Amino acid sequence: MSRIAKQNEKYLARVRQSMDREKNYRAERQRERDEAREVRNADRQHQHDMERLQHDERNWKITQSNERYSDLWIATTGISVPLVIDLALRGGDGGMLLNRLDLRVYNRSSKASVDINLITLMKMLHDKNFPDLPFSPRGQVSLDDIVIPAKVYFFIRYHWLLSSGQAQNKYNLNTEIVSPSIVPMTTPEDMVIESKC
Repeated sequence: MSRIAKQNEKYLARVRQSMDREKNYRAERQRERDEAREVRNADRQHQHDMERLQHDERNWKITQSNERYSDLWIATTGISVPLVIDLALRGGDGGMLLNRLDLRVYNRSSKASVDINLITLMKMLHDKNFPDLPFSPRGQVSLDDIVIPAKVYFFIRYHWLLSSGQAQNKYNLNTEIVSPSIVPMTTPEDMVIESKC
């Protein structure tokens, strides 16, 4: 082999070596970029999952709070709803007691929880014909700017429809925990049987 051929071969070997290094460098850089992209995507997914978890936890807390408040309100203030409806439909003097019946709602415009008088709420609902509002996963219904616990709203609506003669069997309000009207009447014979046991 001639000296020029040997030099050309050495030159080609160096060029091949340089090209292989360049190719390996590019492949390594691409691998690093791919790994960095995967890490960023994993971080984004983790952040999204954490935000979703926090959102779900917040919704769950709001739902539980609405449920507890609704049960308490129906068991205490809710027993006056039929009387308030009767006064609203037929008129009369409710006295000072009715002016103290409030419901805590969330006002979107002021972004705060506020107490609204039950009579005021009834008038507002009556003006809107007690619409059948859809409820959110948080257990709330929205009417204009106010957010009302759904259980309380449907409790009031049910009694309104019942009092105004519009309720039919299609409305089934589950009030077994709070309504004294579903507790079976005890007759004197039942009491005698129970005391013998």
